[in-house]
Amino acid sequence: MGGTGLTPSSPADGDLWRLDGRVALVTGASARLGARFARVLHQAGAHVLATARRADLLDELARECGERIEVMPGDITDASHRQALAGRLASRGRLDVLVNNAGICDDGPIEEQSLEELRQVIEVNLISVLDMCRLSAPLLLAAPAASVINVASMYGIVASRAPMAAYNATKAPWSTSPGSSPPSGASAACGSTRWPPATSRPS
Repeated sequence: MGGTGLTPSSPADGDLWRLDGRVALVTGASARLGARFARVLHQAGAHVLATARRADLLDELARECGERIEVMPGDITDASHRQALAGRLASRGRLDVLVNNAGICDDGPIEEQSLEELRQVIEVNLISVLDMCRLSAPLLLAAPAASVINVASMYGIVASRAPMAAYNATKAPWSTSPGSSPPSGASAACGSTRWPPATSRPS
């Protein structure tokens, strides 16, 4: 596509897992699974755009990876930050892999939680995922073969060991409907990776 300077290459030595010339966005990329996703995609040859709240950890990731990685610190619950991410991708003219990894847990019985605590979990785990899919739809639709990966949880299917109603509710869509997220008519593949919750705050 025009303006990217990137063209997909043929798999080297028949390696179908190579992502040379592709562009990937990873949210919650500063630590744990998100940082790992960013590293693996980068090692496979993709140009990676990594976002999270912790600028210092994103800078460490960028230094480690070297070329073909950009970092954009910001809060994924901020609609203007999501717009900025979409704008950065649009300037590159393509998106091949979207990894919606950012997520948080609530804690304690629902009757002891505030509405704001519940709303924050919904904003991170559900609204930001839907909105990144919406904003990325034009580039995903234009890609020859795109993938949307929404990080789910086993607690979207089975009862959690501790009370966290908002987490369970917001992970259920990605745990039970792995094919539901790509834009209508997209040739994108949507997958959900299930993990138990690893943190109570977004990275």
